[in-house]
Amino acid sequence: MCLEKNFLINKHPASSLFRDLNFFPTPENVSRETFSADEVYLRKQYRHFSASLTIGPSNKNTVCRQQLPKVLALCSFAYLYKNLRGKKCLPVEIKVVTYNIRTCRGMDGKVDLPRVAKVLKSLDADIIALQEVDMGNPRTLLVKQANVLARFLDMGCVYGEASRYRIGSFGNAVLTRFPIKGYINHRLPAPKPQRSLQEVHLEVDGQMIRVFNTHLELNRDLRLTQIRDFIVPLIQSSPTPAIFAGDFNETPDDPGVKYLTHCFKDSFMVNSGLLTNTFTSYNPAERIDFIFLNDGFQALDYQIQYADASDHLPVISKLRG
Repeated sequence: MCLEKNFLINKHPASSLFRDLNFFPTPENVSRETFSADEVYLRKQYRHFSASLTIGPSNKNTVCRQQLPKVLALCSFAYLYKNLRGKKCLPVEIKVVTYNIRTCRGMDGKVDLPRVAKVLKSLDADIIALQEVDMGNPRTLLVKQANVLARFLDMGCVYGEASRYRIGSFGNAVLTRFPIKGYINHRLPAPKPQRSLQEVHLEVDGQMIRVFNTHLELNRDLRLTQIRDFIVPLIQSSPTPAIFAGDFNETPDDPGVKYLTHCFKDSFMVNSGLLTNTFTSYNPAERIDFIFLNDGFQALDYQIQYADASDHLPVISKLRG
């Protein structure tokens, strides 16, 4: 945030209050790129506190004048610390899975939720990004699949609706062992929006990370537009460590994934397994399921696992900050 002292010192009537204030970080110590978003917050706080401050020859509001630098300093350090934590290396390794479960319909055509649950349990992941999840849909016996899988795995769950029906809905879900601190379900821009992008904020060993989960369009041009104009800018809007996973309906040779590889790291680059494709599960011919990372993470290992519980194969990657 490169919190400029000049902003605080020169533009406030009570500038003398700040001249000896060494409590604020200086431009030499803090990265502007890292903290630009929080600079906006602090300046809003500054205006808020300043508006209630009366400066005059009298000693009125003396207490307020004395406390203002401390309040501003505390605000500064609270938000600086939060962001600095996001820039540190995570001291733990985490396992991430992405899996299109096709409403738990296996290659035998049977809907078998326990079979999917056993596959996920065998992967022993910390974060699971699921696509094609039914919630209360008659075609899957009104079962809220995300909730049932989360209970079976003893994990927290965030569901993001992509399509709503007269009864029930269909979408994506993030399951995790880590505390869930916030989430947003973004509708991907389209003439008739039918896809969504989950953004889930997790606390990992006291640090914040973001997980993005999606199932992209079948239309190639629309996918590229959504990736270039919406998804990438959203993920890049914060330096917080981020994971972008899902079924992209694209191969590495398609323009959308090519664009992503210029912006993020494809965890497939450390593949240690024999399988290299994820679809279809009975004859894997294409890799259309991905786990991308920003600079906050590095991939230590990557594997595509065999399973017949869906028409896709699950992908697992081991990461470290």
